[in-house]
Amino acid sequence: MITKCPYCEQPLKITDTLKSGRYKCPYDNCLKVFFFDKDAVSLYKTEENNLEVFGIEKRIEKSINNLMAEFEIALEDEIKAVKARGGDRVLYLKNGKFVTEITGERVFQFNIERNIPVIDETPAQITIFGKNYRATIVRFLESKLEIRVVGFDGEEIPTAELKIDATYILKKLKKALLSLNCNHQDIILTLKAFNFLPVKCKEDLPTFILKNKNGKELDSYQEDAMRSCLGNEITFVHGPPGTGKTLTLVNVVNDIACNGDKVLVSCHTNIACDNVIEQFVNYDHEKTVKNLLDNGKVIRIGTPVLSNVKKYTLETLYQRLSEELIKEKEELSNKKSELLIICQDYNQYKQAFIKKEQVKERTINSKKNINSIKKSVSDYLSNENFYDSIISKNEKLLSIAKKRNVIINFFKKTMPKHIRVVIHDLQVEKDRIKKKRVIEEEKLDLLLDELDKLNTSLNFLMSEKLNSLPKDLELEEIESVLTKIKDSLKEINIKIINIDDKISELDKGLLENARILVSTLSKTFIDPVLMNRKFDVVVVDEASIAPLPMLFYVCSLAKKKVLIFGDPKQLSPIKIANTIIAKKWLSKDIFQQAKATEAIKEDQRIKGLNNQYRMHKEIFEIINNYFYDKCLNDKNLKLTKNIINII
Repeated sequence: MITKCPYCEQPLKITDTLKSGRYKCPYDNCLKVFFFDKDAVSLYKTEENNLEVFGIEKRIEKSINNLMAEFEIALEDEIKAVKARGGDRVLYLKNGKFVTEITGERVFQFNIERNIPVIDETPAQITIFGKNYRATIVRFLESKLEIRVVGFDGEEIPTAELKIDATYILKKLKKALLSLNCNHQDIILTLKAFNFLPVKCKEDLPTFILKNKNGKELDSYQEDAMRSCLGNEITFVHGPPGTGKTLTLVNVVNDIACNGDKVLVSCHTNIACDNVIEQFVNYDHEKTVKNLLDNGKVIRIGTPVLSNVKKYTLETLYQRLSEELIKEKEELSNKKSELLIICQDYNQYKQAFIKKEQVKERTINSKKNINSIKKSVSDYLSNENFYDSIISKNEKLLSIAKKRNVIINFFKKTMPKHIRVVIHDLQVEKDRIKKKRVIEEEKLDLLLDELDKLNTSLNFLMSEKLNSLPKDLELEEIESVLTKIKDSLKEINIKIINIDDKISELDKGLLENARILVSTLSKTFIDPVLMNRKFDVVVVDEASIAPLPMLFYVCSLAKKKVLIFGDPKQLSPIKIANTIIAKKWLSKDIFQQAKATEAIKEDQRIKGLNNQYRMHKEIFEIINNYFYDKCLNDKNLKLTKNIINII
């Protein structure tokens, strides 16, 4: 069939054996990459990102559903095969030695008699001295196994039994894939990474390029890979051992993160994750990297193997920041206690001032009442004296009248009988006045006693309660101090509440603040802090060993780009099941799936790192000749002893 290039419109011959995919126009004046849809027998520009342009939207949805169904079958076949190999049996451990500690949880290394097909970060249960503890698989090392144990604080474990379900990760992956929203627009980058759709490719210049402590920057291959990673939607970086793959990855991730995007770096194993962090640490002399590391913007999710990586784990950062927050809260609480003591003192001063004024007022009133009563008593005494004098006169007159003649008394009106009546009435009036005087005198005694007590109280207040205050301190000043203290206490209480909120939301806050999260592939779908969390960029390292269904899920977390780092010549994914579907999806790596096994100039998705800096010369020559088709350049100037001695 003859058709035309969608770019230059020059004629192209399409054979029946040509499959759907990306192809380069053969004409020298074009050389553009187009997409050929075999079913539609049409060619399209790869710049187009709208699936409807390709006329294959419905077929893609159907293909996705078929793909997910095949993933499910492949994983189920693998689960059955793992179980058949004893993946859910008890493993007997010996000679457990303490290796390291992570926020109170200890990691032990054991000797084992056999390996079982289990993935890093698989949860387990370990029995030590007859007691069960929660555990997590950290890594396998030939005949050794490292396990993170929760709650056991010993130094050595002579023997232990490990109950582990080696199918746990596979089951979780199967569930995670089923939970995906498989609308193709939501997983378009994943489809492009898996070569189901064409990729938009361009180069972007980096904002930041890291230098080592000797001032050396990236080589030309590494720079080229970095430009593609920053520009392409999907990039495959081939990094054979010693070519600076992790260095290139860190440069790319640093640039992306420092420009504001959130990055997930995911590896198949814990040690690979640690190597990424360690490479960051090697460049902590650079301002951008130091800022990321020092401000909690690089977080290691999971169990680190390397000791210098521990301080970047989520648990350690949480502990450090929570300790800082708790310390800040304690300082605020101490300040609050001090203010409360001062407030209590000033309230006592205030009460003393108020009581002093009350005592003064009562003293004044008492004195007024005393003076008033004293005047009344004096008046009563005057009246009594007046009646005494009148009574005395009448008694003298009565004495005279008794001696007179009746007739004289009659005419003088001094009849004794009448005088006695007058004397009686006067005496009655005097007694009435005296009674009132006595009552007033009793009141006076009470008031004088009260006045004495008031004076004593006033003297006490002045000498005991107010003597520590500055001189001339007035009530208004005390009120002002109390107002300021209350405002400060209110502010402190608000700060304490905010700190409590921060502590309770610390995990979430750390993850929101982070720019770079580094975890194993399995952690992305078994750890609640990562499940269904989206990232601007997903970077996969050591990708050749990663199972495709696992990569499919991890790539689906990307919003802007997916970057695949690895070496197609390295170990492929390990599987046990021998079914057709298992072989199709569990034994093939992402480079094979994406047709990205060779770094060719025409395919802008793929970049190779060809300068080798680490191998011994003889080892390099063997590997380069037999595995890498003489594509690598030996840049290692340090020649060691003969290869026979090294091996």
